[in-house]
Amino acid sequence: MEKAIILKSSEALVHPVELVMPSEEAITRLINERIAEMLADAQTADLQPFFAAPEVAAVMRRSQSLIERRKWIWYFEEWGCLVDGARDARHAGLGMCPACLSRTRERLNRIKRQHAPEVATETFRHSLQLAREALRGGQ
Repeated sequence: MEKAIILKSSEALVHPVELVMPSEEAITRLINERIAEMLADAQTADLQPFFAAPEVAAVMRRSQSLIERRKWIWYFEEWGCLVDGARDARHAGLGMCPACLSRTRERLNRIKRQHAPEVATETFRHSLQLAREALRGGQ
């Protein structure tokens, strides 16, 4: 059940504002999404700083124990490349041989490039729209 709160008189407001309270279903959905995010973080803790941004990874590495810092080297020694299982290549990082690490980085970079213009364009368009609305309101 949605409840609306309507502010009728206010000197600060030019137009009446209606605040809509989220439904119980929406609140439950948001809580479940947050719990899923937290569980996903816990499940990937051993893979850190594998999936972290470079700045975050650098900070994490400084706080890691020797075991945490060397786990991918030992992984590679015991099982080979994380991706293709190659044992005849050297360890390049993150438990992968040079070919797999390079391919994985290129794939991730391609994904970032594909999605970056969308975010930048939306942000710019949104800012442009806000600026135009602000100018119209002042006339």
